[in-house]
Amino acid sequence: MSDSYKHEFPHPVLTPFTGKPTPASLTVFYRELNANTISLPALRGNGLLGYLPLTVGAAAYTAAAGQAFVVPVHPGADPVLPLQATAAQITEATRVHAAAVKATTAYNSMEATLKAQIIAATPDIFIKALKHNAYSYAQVTAFQLITHLKTTYGTVTFQDLKANLLTMNSDWDTTQPTETLWAQLDDGQTFAAGLDDISNTTKTAAAISILERTGSFPEPLLRWNRRPIGEQTYTHLQVFIEEANKERLATSTTANAGYHGANLANGQAPAPGPGNGDIIHYCWTHGGGTDPNHNSANCRYRDPNHNPLATAGNMLGGNDRLKRRNGERGIPCQPRPPRVPP
Repeated sequence: MSDSYKHEFPHPVLTPFTGKPTPASLTVFYRELNANTISLPALRGNGLLGYLPLTVGAAAYTAAAGQAFVVPVHPGADPVLPLQATAAQITEATRVHAAAVKATTAYNSMEATLKAQIIAATPDIFIKALKHNAYSYAQVTAFQLITHLKTTYGTVTFQDLKANLLTMNSDWDTTQPTETLWAQLDDGQTFAAGLDDISNTTKTAAAISILERTGSFPEPLLRWNRRPIGEQTYTHLQVFIEEANKERLATSTTANAGYHGANLANGQAPAPGPGNGDIIHYCWTHGGGTDPNHNSANCRYRDPNHNPLATAGNMLGGNDRLKRRNGERGIPCQPRPPRVPP
């Protein structure tokens, strides 16, 4: 932006696309752009969402703000004065003209800055369809670039939804703040919204499964499972785990405070389950198994009575069988010899 309108954006440089844009990378892209537009106040619309129309369009802005954003129009080089204007009229016309010039300059500067950020973050091949041979992107708006990217590369496929579930349910590094876990879960729910909606109940169950795999919260999770079902909400879980994590960090030594999280950060598997060297992942419908991507929260082939909150520590009346690996055959057990009376 010009020297008169310098502003520190929350994202001075957008996260660049490292290849073809995907729905997931575009989600981050939109979030950063919108944060930038909102960060600079504008005395238009409802006055709270800055220059958001530049990235979401007039209709979406009006729906969010409750009123329209009137785009400023340049008033011309000089103020328009009535014939035989008085000194007071000249002063007022000059003030109104200066205010209109300032508003238009600010709007156009924000538009130019956002467009430059988009072009810098996007390999030219993916927006070249809008490029003019002589004027490049001079006559293209930021919103047109965003719309092109969304229309061309933003269609979510089944594979995208599947990858989102895997990311949403991936292991949490306990050396990181709990906020990273909540962000991971919230981002997964937001990504799937309107396509394959993820309920807060399912999100809560996913959080429990992730926390169980860390091995760092065995006693708190037992206490959590004893709570009434009506209190086992995502919001309550966040508060509960925040307190449990503070206790864990306060009572753990430096050596073991991040043991499980450090293993995850180094690419090592969590500590194996008892007896068989495998981690058991539990599903209410199908029972225990070794597939890390199959649990009560994300099971796609559910019994009509399926409970997504069920875990290995609290099955809630679910299937208590342990599944064999694909292709693994059972070994018949020899009958126990009859007991000989003493």
